[in-house]
Amino acid sequence: MRPALRLFLVMGQAALMVTVTYFAFILIAVWHLVPHVSVGVQAALGAVGVLAPICFATWWIFRRLRVYYERREARAAAITFGLFTPVPLGIGLLLGPVVGGYTGILLGTESRLVAFSGAVMGIVVMITMMAFVPSLVALWVARHIG
Repeated sequence: MRPALRLFLVMGQAALMVTVTYFAFILIAVWHLVPHVSVGVQAALGAVGVLAPICFATWWIFRRLRVYYERREARAAAITFGLFTPVPLGIGLLLGPVVGGYTGILLGTESRLVAFSGAVMGIVVMITMMAFVPSLVALWVARHIG
């Protein structure tokens, strides 16, 4: 498999993990935690909830890329993903409902599940595409420096 395609697939899997983890954290927080804990605990859990998915995905990318690349290259690509993920995540959260709405229209259904899954996939695609290019550049720079 070509190195760029391999990196793109790893970034896509990591973006899916980040997105699903964020939605799971939000659902758990809304249904179980918010009414029952103090504001300080909510703030601490919010900070952990924001950082944990990106940190886990960064570690996971490093482990996956370590098989194919040198340690320095894999670390550069993983750290770049971690640094660049919040921006496409925010953009994806803004544009995801638009993608979900058009997905429902194109499939000819009024199902909210189809629209929601289209929105989630729009977020995943946005994170993947916007984090792939900087990670590819970081991988290229790390390869040519060493």
